[in-house]
Amino acid sequence: MTQEQVMATIKTKLKHNVVNVHKVIVVTDGTNRLSEQATRAIQDMMSWLQYEKYKPNWIFVSNKCDGLSKAEREKNLADTMKLLRVNQTDVEGTFAGALVKLAIPVGFRPKDRHMSVDAKKSEKSLGMAILYWNEAASLSRCKPIPVHPQESMCTIS
Repeated sequence: MTQEQVMATIKTKLKHNVVNVHKVIVVTDGTNRLSEQATRAIQDMMSWLQYEKYKPNWIFVSNKCDGLSKAEREKNLADTMKLLRVNQTDVEGTFAGALVKLAIPVGFRPKDRHMSVDAKKSEKSLGMAILYWNEAASLSRCKPIPVHPQESMCTIS
């Protein structure tokens, strides 16, 4: 399928199955720099789903970070956020009085019998980010993203 066909399929499925999107999770490979095509596709999706208006509804996950040091994970995630034009202040919130990051490096080795401390922290951070929307919505700080598939077109890879 072409990028346009993929995006049309996503829009059609959303149009027929949902009216609002509560959470968008963008998953990227934390070990590789985003390609120009992937960056453009994500930015198109961000535009279509009104990222600027609904920032708390978005989570950015940098996956496959298990083999990277903490400094490498943070640097690669910061580089990805810069490519996507996402400010650090836009990917932080509070949940139950604690700081919640909405940009999270994650990863654990599939063959490991026990998760590392870092992997457990990443899993907890991701769970908190997902739950954050519920608390923010109850306080009227977050609203669901209305889906209008018939409007503007974007691409995804």
